[in-house]
Amino acid sequence: MDYDEENGEGCFRNVFRSFVCVSLTLLLGLHVYAYFWGSPHDGLDEDFSDVRYVVTQLTRGLTEVNRKHERLKGEMERLSSALPIVAAAADRAKDALGPSLGRSSRGSLEIIDYDRQMADYALETAGGRILDTGDTTEHVIYESPVSWALHVFTEISSAPRIIQFEGLEFRSDPYPHDFGSFEYDKNGKPIQYFEARHPTSKGYNMVRVRVVTNWGHPVYTCVYRVRVHGELVSGQAPRIISDDTELKIENE
Repeated sequence: MDYDEENGEGCFRNVFRSFVCVSLTLLLGLHVYAYFWGSPHDGLDEDFSDVRYVVTQLTRGLTEVNRKHERLKGEMERLSSALPIVAAAADRAKDALGPSLGRSSRGSLEIIDYDRQMADYALETAGGRILDTGDTTEHVIYESPVSWALHVFTEISSAPRIIQFEGLEFRSDPYPHDFGSFEYDKNGKPIQYFEARHPTSKGYNMVRVRVVTNWGHPVYTCVYRVRVHGELVSGQAPRIISDDTELKIENE
């Protein structure tokens, strides 16, 4: 931010020069008027009083403009001297926050990739349903549908550890396809993605999740949500099940 001091001084010189010219023109006009149309003394004092009043007002206005000019000049100099300091502080803050902001952005993008950029076939809106086993205990929901066992802090002993995924053609399929076993990292991100270790080109209408072990809780294991990603098999129509009893799996 630069300030053109020479242009400012030139402007004030022009204003002062114009002021002097106007004053001299008024004085000369009054003298000519008094000489040709009136007495040298009649009304001349009043005219000079008016001129003095105008000159006084113009002088005051010029003084006020000059004062504001000096104040503005001081503010411009102060801002010019402060800008390098502010710019240096901003660069230091950017360098200090850069790594953490980068990690946060990458983590957010990864969650978005897992949750939005791949189709989740386990969603109810995509036709997915949760199938109960023969020993599933039903719980009546009285308030908000939030699991009472999920902990909001770092205590995750009820989180699953070893998980196995299987593909079933029907509920009592004796030969399910093993997609693989995986370990949920308790020190990792809440949303973790696992690629199938034994992929297949065959499509399955049912996916069974076996919780082999958890992280230490002796009574129960909590699973908030399971996502199922993949590709639809072309030419294989989904099996339509009309009877809910067909959706029940035998005791596991």
